[in-house]
Amino acid sequence: MRRTLLLAALLVAGCTQHHYLVLEDGVPLYAAPHSEEVLAELPKFHHEALGEEPQVHGRRVRLEYRGQHGWAPRGKVDVFGYLTPALDGGDERERVVQARIREARLRGVDWPADVVEAVRAGQVSRGMTREQVEVAWGWPSQLQRLDTRERWVWEKDDVEVVHSYQPYVYYAPYGCGPGGIGRGGLGWRTGATWVTHRVPVTRRRSVVFDAEGRVIQIDQERVRP
Repeated sequence: MRRTLLLAALLVAGCTQHHYLVLEDGVPLYAAPHSEEVLAELPKFHHEALGEEPQVHGRRVRLEYRGQHGWAPRGKVDVFGYLTPALDGGDERERVVQARIREARLRGVDWPADVVEAVRAGQVSRGMTREQVEVAWGWPSQLQRLDTRERWVWEKDDVEVVHSYQPYVYYAPYGCGPGGIGRGGLGWRTGATWVTHRVPVTRRRSVVFDAEGRVIQIDQERVRP
């Protein structure tokens, strides 16, 4: 609850990055709000962060595409926001962007309802096709051939917070608490405290497809250096 309130306060304070996602292929990027001069054609599913608050003029929204500034039809791009990556390391950006891409790619697919819901939630299960896995998890970082089979591997560097209970020894006046040993009013004492460590980890997951291109194996692991 406290984290939710903090995020809400940050969003209200303007700590939001905006992003856009192209929903159709060949969407025109016009030179001006009322101009018919086309600077570029935006490819389907291209997405990019906006460097400023979204500017809307009539039925067009101002975008930047590979260094060019122009105006695209509002109904053909999805503009959304997420917490500025500087505040959370980009965790919310990754989650929100991937969810929007999945939703866009699910439009019009003729897949079973349970598969659609699993993909929408970013889940992979046995029997899925390559396309369904790609929509759910994105394109892999590695593709490996295994005779008639194929393995897709995703790897992500992350940081894991680990708490440990660490003992310590200190020298203090005798009689100030339990554990005092020694003479002359001074003594060695023992104590313990919780220590927090940030440990680098690599999160790795993979799927194996059979010769027909269906998932037959799913593995997930966490690797520490």
